[in-house]
Amino acid sequence: MATPVGHTLIGLAIARRLGVRSPLGMAAAAVGACLPDADVVAGIALYGDPWKLHRKATHTPGFALSAGMLAGFAGLVSAGNAEGERDLVADAFTGAAIVGSHILLDRFKLPPYISTKPGAPSRLRNEAVNWVLDLLVYGSIAWLVWPRGGALRED
Repeated sequence: MATPVGHTLIGLAIARRLGVRSPLGMAAAAVGACLPDADVVAGIALYGDPWKLHRKATHTPGFALSAGMLAGFAGLVSAGNAEGERDLVADAFTGAAIVGSHILLDRFKLPPYISTKPGAPSRLRNEAVNWVLDLLVYGSIAWLVWPRGGALRED
């Protein structure tokens, strides 16, 4: 299970690889990559328990497809093409891939995490170690995926 750092890094790398170049598109990709964890906030708001709803409806392929496609259709995640016109299907696919990356990362246990369950010894220190591990591991993967050349452009 990745931390928000890992989800964001991989989401940004996927967005960039699929042609998202605008700052707004990259910001939407960062939010979209972490969107399935909105259930933690909903759990707190509805039940006072962050884990009550976690990994249920928002961690499914259907959620990734629908949320990502909505972001693509709305133009929040827009992949540029040579003609400068929007391709709604490509944008929807890009959004779904970004949100879907969250679900895939949560399925894999890379890197091996240190327990952060309540009552675990040194819980806060373990949490910090997990965030640093994510920065190193997923940062390296994102660096490998990130296309070379071409800066972000203003839309």
